[in-house]
Amino acid sequence: MITIKTYLSKSNISGIGVFAAEDISKGTTTWRHSEFFDLTIPPDKIENLSIEEKILFENLRYYWIDHSGNYVMPLDHDRFINHSFDPNIISKDAYTEIAARDIKAHEELTSDYRAILPEKMWDDYCKNRSEEHTSELQSRFGISYAVFCLKKK
Repeated sequence: MITIKTYLSKSNISGIGVFAAEDISKGTTTWRHSEFFDLTIPPDKIENLSIEEKILFENLRYYWIDHSGNYVMPLDHDRFINHSFDPNIISKDAYTEIAARDIKAHEELTSDYRAILPEKMWDDYCKNRSEEHTSELQSRFGISYAVFCLKKK
């Protein structure tokens, strides 16, 4: 659950982004896991979904896999935080994120997805990808995924 004041707006990174509604000091808790706002789904529940439900789940793309292998789906603005290789939000531990530096009001909040998504998930998306595949990756996963795959090579 996002613990600071934010708003959604058009992102220069990709689609919609989350923006700070006020200045945030370095070290401030920006997110903490909430049983109510962060739906946690064990992997066996996903495996037992119907084909139609699995397709819908995969198309949502608003989840990550926690250290226990559970899928976490945020129900607040957190699901719109975009990727950056130089994020202004970092993980303090598995249940808390903090401001990596001072963040100005109206600055987009970013996270390094590599810190929250398993390496295998990136490998599956990026396998055998090259520059000519970036438009496919961009339309399927968003620009952040395409850029990550190119930098990974």
